[in-house]
Amino acid sequence: FIDLKVDKTVAAIFSAGLGVDKPQAVAWLRQALDQYGVIIQLQRKSVQVWLPGIGRGWVRHRVDAPPILRQWHSPPDARWEVTIKPQSRTRGLPVPPLPTRDA
Repeated sequence: FIDLKVDKTVAAIFSAGLGVDKPQAVAWLRQALDQYGVIIQLQRKSVQVWLPGIGRGWVRHRVDAPPILRQWHSPPDARWEVTIKPQSRTRGLPVPPLPTRDA
């Protein structure tokens, strides 16, 4: 996602949410997507990505240019920081054993 082009409306959303100017917001978004972005849906020409705690958006593939993030949807209570939670439940299953090398 480092080479991702960000639409000006998406940049404005992140700029307002983070309280920084657009170039800083775009740089933050690219880095956050690269580190924490989760691909949740694939289509022929686009990918839906999710940032935990911030929202989701659509990245459109282009043949002659870098991909572009055109849409972004954030919940009204977005905190504008990536939220990583520990696994909340394991359904009572034991931890899988580590692979061993037989000599």
